[in-house]
Amino acid sequence: MLTLALPLAAAVSERWSHTQSLNVPAPGLVRARLGIPTNSVARPDLRDLGLEAPSGREVPYFIDRPMPKSGSWFRLEGGAPSVEKGYTVLAARTGAAFAGRRWDLLRLVIPGREFMKAATVEVRKGKGEAFQTVVRNRPVFRQPDGVESLELPVPAEIWSEVRVRLDDSRRDAVPVLGLEARAQAEELPDLDEIDAAVLERTESGEETVFHLSLGGANLMLTSLVVAAKEPVFTRRIELFQRVYRDYRIQEETLGSGSIYRVALEGGTAAESLSLPLSVQVAGKDVFLRIRNGDSRPLLVAGVRLKAAPAFIVFHAEEPGSYSLSAGNEEADAKEYDVADLRQRLTAASGALVSFGPLLNNPSFRAPEALPGVEEAGTELDVAEWPYKKRVELRENGVQRLELDLETLSRESDGLADLRLMREGRQIPYLFDEVGVTRSVPLVLTQEGERDRVSTWSLGLPYPHVPAASIQCSASRPALFDRQARIYSELRDERGDTVRVQLGAAGWTRRLGQGDSAVSIGLGRPPQGSRLTLTVDNGDNPPLTLSECKAFYRSPRLLFKAAPGKELFLYYGRRNVSPPVYDLRLAARELLSKMPGEASIGKEEALSVAPWWAAAAPAGVGRWAFWGVLGLVVAGLLFVIAKLLPEEPAA
Repeated sequence: MLTLALPLAAAVSERWSHTQSLNVPAPGLVRARLGIPTNSVARPDLRDLGLEAPSGREVPYFIDRPMPKSGSWFRLEGGAPSVEKGYTVLAARTGAAFAGRRWDLLRLVIPGREFMKAATVEVRKGKGEAFQTVVRNRPVFRQPDGVESLELPVPAEIWSEVRVRLDDSRRDAVPVLGLEARAQAEELPDLDEIDAAVLERTESGEETVFHLSLGGANLMLTSLVVAAKEPVFTRRIELFQRVYRDYRIQEETLGSGSIYRVALEGGTAAESLSLPLSVQVAGKDVFLRIRNGDSRPLLVAGVRLKAAPAFIVFHAEEPGSYSLSAGNEEADAKEYDVADLRQRLTAASGALVSFGPLLNNPSFRAPEALPGVEEAGTELDVAEWPYKKRVELRENGVQRLELDLETLSRESDGLADLRLMREGRQIPYLFDEVGVTRSVPLVLTQEGERDRVSTWSLGLPYPHVPAASIQCSASRPALFDRQARIYSELRDERGDTVRVQLGAAGWTRRLGQGDSAVSIGLGRPPQGSRLTLTVDNGDNPPLTLSECKAFYRSPRLLFKAAPGKELFLYYGRRNVSPPVYDLRLAARELLSKMPGEASIGKEEALSVAPWWAAAAPAGVGRWAFWGVLGLVVAGLLFVIAKLLPEEPAA
């Protein structure tokens, strides 16, 4: 990719945060690599870079970012399967259309169904040569959750014929429609390698999410590798970033695929821990989701990414020390007439020179964060809001406030009632409904066993906890297969309490698995402060549970504010529309800032519901209420009848 860059003023002033020197030994075309530190301080589009010659004049330049080229796939001729003594054998050749092409990867074309086979690959370059075995008993498989491995790596050569043998001795044969080969991919040397720093790790019942720092912005990611410690595993993974779209913060997928490490008895172990990418990330952070399903969370030692480097390319008219300035968020791009230079700049590679260290500009003055965004919004009367909490800020600029479980548990219309208030005026915010996954321990009480079904009571810390799933762990027995169900008591339209199933899941523990956990997704959030867990034991001994946890999504508010005057979060009002702030127009800039972490205080009750808004009694209490009321009415009628004068006798 070759992009025209538009530098700024030549002289480095207080508007640029960093500088770098570049020693050019001779005039001519120059090509210099921009390191990750430079990307980190520059604007995401790199348009704030300014290049100055030794004479002090501005120098036009291009940003060149070459990308690796993935290999193309082509279908091999032949490949019709045959059966030979417990093996499915496929023989294929490259054919005239692809003769003379180097290829390094085979792929089996197998229709969608679950299977696992051991594959052996033999190749040769010509008919007069003997076949040589390059892969022996390597697992190929497809699992119900979508994780699959149908590819077989071979040495990169110009192979003319190939034979693949699938071992059918342990399982039935699978239909194979043919073979495909990949022309050798062109890889770029000296890719930037990034050991991503884990900013945050969150666990839910079925997934692990890593918040990763890239250490730089505007990186062109080419691959990701997960350093997993488990000896055997398969997982689906997704890399995503958060963007503001359709008036809300959403997840944008950057890449998805599978990682695995598997082995067959007596065969070759196979693993794939990488995810190929070809995506530019404007921000400095991304998120990695690992879907665990019913398996325990994967042990991960680290995450490494590779990125295609960026080069600044320009024509040097004089030798000497050139200066590059970077880090000006308010830079205005200039228009340079470089049409005459473009052909020369792209036709030659240029002399490769290196930048010196990135230095801080001592005269730099950091601009105000989001200077066009006013902190305070319109006035609002919050007399009808029943609750508030104090919000504490530690620093100026963009803030992030995570909503606590107590606030989330107050009934409201999709959190549309949230208002940040300071001195009677609203503080505009962006609502990050993606937020972060949190868990809360439940109070576990065993209620006994009846009709071969064990029952436990699960106590929640608040009514109306927005739980999405319940995870429970069992320590005994060592081997079991059960069906678990979660129930909640709800009130119907007549006020009666009924038990409703919220979710169910199979719960299995195999030999040597260790402490076994089950994650039960809930179809709706609980309405009360108590859930019921049942486990059908059949003719087996009951389980011994060690703990249960509820997982919920904790949204966040993003806003701009400074410490000082008191700031409160008001919530709990029903039947109110969500706020609409102009701040959404600056969402991209807001999300690009590293926010300060605001904290939330204790709840303050501001009003009590009037007597006519009190909840009606339910269940037995409901019938007792009406029974007592009926007796009172009957008594009053009896007294009134006694007080009335008797009719005179005729």
